[in-house]
Amino acid sequence: MKLRGNRISQAVALIVFTLIHGCGGAQVPPEAMPATVNSAQESDTGRKVIYSADLTIYVDDFSSVPEQIVKLAEQHKAFVADSSQDGYQGRSPSGQWKLRVPSEQYRSLLQDCGQLGDVVSQHETTQEVTEEYYDLTARLATKREEEQRLLEHLKVDTKELADILAVETELTRVRTEIEQLEGRQRFLDNEVALSTVWLRIEEVRNYRPQQQASRFGERMTLAWSQSLQLLGDFLQVLAICLVALIPWLAMLLMPVGLIIYLTRRFGPRKRQGP
Repeated sequence: MKLRGNRISQAVALIVFTLIHGCGGAQVPPEAMPATVNSAQESDTGRKVIYSADLTIYVDDFSSVPEQIVKLAEQHKAFVADSSQDGYQGRSPSGQWKLRVPSEQYRSLLQDCGQLGDVVSQHETTQEVTEEYYDLTARLATKREEEQRLLEHLKVDTKELADILAVETELTRVRTEIEQLEGRQRFLDNEVALSTVWLRIEEVRNYRPQQQASRFGERMTLAWSQSLQLLGDFLQVLAICLVALIPWLAMLLMPVGLIIYLTRRFGPRKRQGP
């Protein structure tokens, strides 16, 4: 009976021990929670997306714009991939910049571009290339396996010269396809990692965004103001055109004046009456 009682006590102790550790094991430690979140984030980051934007900005003074863009690029770890500036006489200075920025800095760069001046237009493009990218990965794996099989066949089973040449020709074709697939994949990696932002900036003095007037009086005032602005722009263009035409008019009038002078000087004179 004593032995039987000891066995019962051991069984009860084993059950209690199992229940205690079972309940403790069912609890999820706090450290395990971020792992789940990180896994979800990793699944999201598996997407391959190419971002690009095109902005047109008006500024009052263009002279400081190039320096501001360089500072803006450095602030967001971007670089200027291409740029051009125009400043012909009689025309407002303007310029274009192509910025390549890390994708994680893309949104913040767009927001800070608004500090350069008045953003009059903004167009964004998003291109999803996830399917193409993983299709390339699968095709690359298949082609590399095919390459290994050809190499093994070339080492073991090929003895005749004709067979060797045939295998080498096929191996060259497979390796060419591998290089093409790898090149396309590298291109997508670069486009996904670096977003593209085009900036078109032009100097427009006293620019005022288009206003929406609701009342009749406000609409009349707005129309009068815009009409005066257009008239001023027209007079400026007209004055510039007249100044530009002066040398050409001088060249045209000089021969005409010379002909008139020679005609009067050496031409036949009218006879005077008796």
